[in-house]
Amino acid sequence: MFTKIEENIWEERRPIATIIENHTESRPPSGLSQADVVYEAVAEGGITRFLA
Repeated sequence: MFTKIEENIWEERRPIATIIENHTESRPPSGLSQADVVYEAVAEGGITRFLA
């Protein structure tokens, strides 16, 4: 549920998500702290990835 102000904002925007690799050679992830929600999921080979 959105407030009226939030509803007006989201009427003109679309949610965007991207998958970010969480491998030691790809760290530090850039911009991850600016995401509203971050999920960590196990990918192939036991490596995790972030969905933000």
